[in-house]
Amino acid sequence: MLCWAALVGLAYYLDSTSPHDVDPAIASLQSQLASARRERDVAIIERDSAKRAVENAGIATSPAARAAPPVEKLKSDDAEARIDAWNGIESQMNDFIRIMDDGDQIVDGWKTNRTSLFNLVNTFRSNLATSRNRLGTFIGSYPDFSDLKIVDQAVAGKLGAAIENLFQAVQQLPAAATPAVYETSIGPFIGPVRRQIASVKQWAETTKNLANSSASEITARQVSK
Repeated sequence: MLCWAALVGLAYYLDSTSPHDVDPAIASLQSQLASARRERDVAIIERDSAKRAVENAGIATSPAARAAPPVEKLKSDDAEARIDAWNGIESQMNDFIRIMDDGDQIVDGWKTNRTSLFNLVNTFRSNLATSRNRLGTFIGSYPDFSDLKIVDQAVAGKLGAAIENLFQAVQQLPAAATPAVYETSIGPFIGPVRRQIASVKQWAETTKNLANSSASEITARQVSK
C-alpha cells in the first residue's frame, strides 16, 4: 500500500509539473501505477473473500487472517473484464485522435473559412462533448477498476473550454464585420484551441500506449478459472 501511495503521488506530481509532450518516463510510470492499482484491487477482493470464508466457517478473524497474501496472477473472469475495459479505452482514444483532424482544419483554415466557421466549430464542439461524455461514462461503468482512473479526463476538458470560447466568439460576431474585425475578434481564440488540440493528441497517444501495455500485462498474468 505504501508503494502504491508513493507511485500515485509521484505520478500526479510529474503530470502537474511537466509539459504535455509524450515522455517515456511518465508513460512508464503510468504503466507502473496502473499495475499497482490492479494489485491493490485484487488484494482487496482476496482479503474480502478470505474474510467472508472465515466468517462463514464461524471462526473469529485475526489480523493475520484479514491480511491478503501477495497476488501474482489475475483470475480469468476478472482479467477478461479488465482487458475489455482497456481495449475500450484504446478505441475511444482512436475516436479522439480522429476528431482532432477536424479541429486542425478549423485552426488551419479559419481565415479563409469564414462563412463555414460557425458550422465547423459547432460540429467539432458537439463531437468533442460526445467523446468526453462517452469516456466518462465508460470509466464510470467500471467503478471497481481503479487502474482506469489514471486516464486523465481533464486534458480533453481543457480543449472543451477552449472550443467553447471560440464558439461563443464566432456566434457573437456580427454578420457584417469587416475582415479586420473578423480577424481581431476570432484570432485570440484560435491559439488556445490549437495548443489544446496538440495536448489532446499527445494525451490520446500516451493513453493508447498505456492501454496496450495494461492489456498485455493482464494477459500475461491471467490464470484459468
